[in-house]
Amino acid sequence: MTAKKSLKKHVRERQAKTGERYMTALAQVRAKVAHEGHRDVSPWAEAEALQCQATSSEALWRAECSLGAPEERFRSIFARLRGLLLSLSDAERVKPLRAAVLSGAPWVAPIPNAVREVAEAWLFRAQVQAGVRGLSPNGRLVALDVPRGATQVTVLGVFVPVPGADRRPLLWLKELDEGGSASEVGAMLEPSLMLAGLGGLSG
Repeated sequence: MTAKKSLKKHVRERQAKTGERYMTALAQVRAKVAHEGHRDVSPWAEAEALQCQATSSEALWRAECSLGAPEERFRSIFARLRGLLLSLSDAERVKPLRAAVLSGAPWVAPIPNAVREVAEAWLFRAQVQAGVRGLSPNGRLVALDVPRGATQVTVLGVFVPVPGADRRPLLWLKELDEGGSASEVGAMLEPSLMLAGLGGLSG
């Protein structure tokens, strides 16, 4: 079975179970595929009053769990993220995301342009390596420092708008220094681009 036929089969199976429209089911199946191999940390985001679904890369999960209980470690990360979002100005690029993540408002974002998304991500990553923290100019990526023992590590996140009944954005977290290959930015954006139907850029 080709990948396209397999995807369609999974979408039809989800529709049969949930009664969702095809495009809604497709988005959810793509999100699941994009996040395979990652850890669901949504309950701890919710515990810090963040209205989003959240996943952690396996490497970030292992590193945080090596220092304590995952609930404690990830709630600390999400508390810092909440503080960051609250501290940002009311610039137009910030308002829709902040309203979605802090208040549960629908976040309707345009379908991303794959080339522009990757270019902006590369630029933002370079700025983060130079010491910048906060939200990217397009409002999709975030960088914050997290204490780990006697040092700090930088965590990157990508926010993904989700169509359908559950309009809570997806948040995918990883360490800045994780991986380090030329495909790293593509891998970081893959959930967003897969949801938009643009395929993956990593590899």
